[in-house]
Amino acid sequence: GVRHRGARSTGQWRPDGCGCRRGAERTGGPGFSAPLVTLTGPVARVLVTRAQPEADATAARLAALGHEAIVAPLTKIEPLPDGLAALTIRLAEADSDIALFVATSSRAIQVTESEEFFPALARFPWAVVGTRSANKLSELGAELAVPPAPDVQHLIAGLREKQQARAEAPDQVYLCGADRRAALEAAFPDLIALEIYRAQECDGFDAETLSNLQEKLAEFALVYSARSAALTAAAFTKAGLADLAQRIIWMCLSQEVADALQGAFGSQVPARIAPQPDEGALFALLP
Repeated sequence: GVRHRGARSTGQWRPDGCGCRRGAERTGGPGFSAPLVTLTGPVARVLVTRAQPEADATAARLAALGHEAIVAPLTKIEPLPDGLAALTIRLAEADSDIALFVATSSRAIQVTESEEFFPALARFPWAVVGTRSANKLSELGAELAVPPAPDVQHLIAGLREKQQARAEAPDQVYLCGADRRAALEAAFPDLIALEIYRAQECDGFDAETLSNLQEKLAEFALVYSARSAALTAAAFTKAGLADLAQRIIWMCLSQEVADALQGAFGSQVPARIAPQPDEGALFALLP
């Protein structure tokens, strides 16, 4: 049958001065309510713009929950030969003083796995952001030096605590993308950063995606990063679908992502913020 779902909110008010609720819609003005969503067939149609292979993995998890994904990657992950060559050299050095590998994105682990750096990398302890990265490393036989952090700031705190317990600070190697925030490197000037991948931007939506968006009318969209929010806004604008974006409820991984989204689309775009920065928390915001 036909199900009618209004905008729902969960969680508590956050005292951060922005008038947002974790797990709730965020809009630019008081009294605004997200549009009524009429659902037939799948529970919800969800736009997924993250890069492959994450996009297909997310689509499969959505399908298992009864949702329909409209997959439209706006970036493509490309390994960087120079960074991977530098990693090969470091692993081959007999006197290598690598004590720890650091990853703030699961893409670093995906790239090194696909480039066959495991099981060599499993010999070393890791420090990561996100349970997804932690679980993948466990599958690959690696151990964590500190518990998985929910975000970069918590990772920095965990690494500092670990360093204080040591007389010396051994080499820590950061496996990262070419486009990244500098917070981790600013906190640890001696951190060895190896750029092993980049997220190449796609030129907006392809014809099939445009047709799906216009015919299937995505009701929700998942947004994982501030950069993804900016790229998605640019793709909608280029396709002349800015009005459609106002009718989509945007599920944002964090406050920072919501800020970027509404900065690009306008403050009246309905945005919900996950209570924790992981995909499971995003899914929990769906009907």
